[in-house]
Amino acid sequence: MFGKIMYIGESEAHVENLIKDANAADLMNVNVIFEDSRGCILGEVQEINSDVIKIRFLGEYINGKYVNGVLRKPLLSSKIRMITKNELTELVGTYSASSFVLGESAIYKGFNIYPSINSLFSNHLAIFGNSGSGKSCGVARIVQNLFSSMYQVQYNANIFIFDAFGEYKNAFGKLNEINSNYLTGFNPYEKNGEIYFNQRWLMIIGEKE
Repeated sequence: MFGKIMYIGESEAHVENLIKDANAADLMNVNVIFEDSRGCILGEVQEINSDVIKIRFLGEYINGKYVNGVLRKPLLSSKIRMITKNELTELVGTYSASSFVLGESAIYKGFNIYPSINSLFSNHLAIFGNSGSGKSCGVARIVQNLFSSMYQVQYNANIFIFDAFGEYKNAFGKLNEINSNYLTGFNPYEKNGEIYFNQRWLMIIGEKE
């Protein structure tokens, strides 16, 4: 399947393609390992043609733990192989008190993605997409999965969502049924057919430090 490494650049490697029928090979976006005496580097198949497979570097396995980003490049003599089940489990994470279910992998069927809560939300996060592509649904699912964790109650987690079109009311309106400690409110809100604004919320949002 994988022949010799023909080229190593800053962010990718070109590998000889030994597959006779490149069109039949379902390798796009599959993860592979560059292995040598120094360790293992994770890559992702980005492009396939009849002669060459282009693989982008993603990270390294150090003492069995995955670390995002590549500090070194593989050797021209590195062995190239498919990712193992244990390496894949380390990559996608496991369900625990410090993680949550993001969803099922689109590439590896039967494997869920379990991001670390602290690692994900301690950095800036953005979701981009065309209208109707599922951005709002994706955000709603992330929050729902966080608050429906089987391991812990999310204490002191305050989330403000500016929802101009009322897309999240149905998604979050029943979070307190999961746990009575969860309090949700919507502004504006409807009561007896009339629309009201929670003035206290508006004051909190508008207050300056």
